[in-house]
Amino acid sequence: MDLYSSERERMFSMKLDDLVDPFVNAEDGMVYYYRRSTDEIVVLVNDQFADDDSNDKLAEAIDDNRDDYVSFPTEIDIHDYQIMRDYVDQVADDRQRERLEQAISGRGAFRRFRSTIEQLGLLEQWYDFEAQAYHDMAVEWCHENDVPYEE
Repeated sequence: MDLYSSERERMFSMKLDDLVDPFVNAEDGMVYYYRRSTDEIVVLVNDQFADDDSNDKLAEAIDDNRDDYVSFPTEIDIHDYQIMRDYVDQVADDRQRERLEQAISGRGAFRRFRSTIEQLGLLEQWYDFEAQAYHDMAVEWCHENDVPYEE
């Protein structure tokens, strides 16, 4: 069944910005799901972080209704380092690119990268690039999982 052309699309359609949030906010111990029947995003929290009965009920509902819940990529699936690497590769200025390449090698790469893009005055450009990368991931995920969305 093609959900994009079905009656369901007229009933439900998430804003793409809302669908990007689980990519941006992916953290260890949390799994985001899109629930088809209610057109909402729900979060299942790792047992060690959960403090109430609602998490257990959600876990049970997901197990009982696998077709209704679609999991978003987890923090492990989202390769923030690769996004950073892709950004560095597209920097046109050779000197800036070389500094960024040095910054992202070895331990502490994320911290050094952030410091270096601030020093180079590229912070806004980086934020735009990163936002577009998450946007593209969300669109691809929607298409792969037949989740209708609005821009």
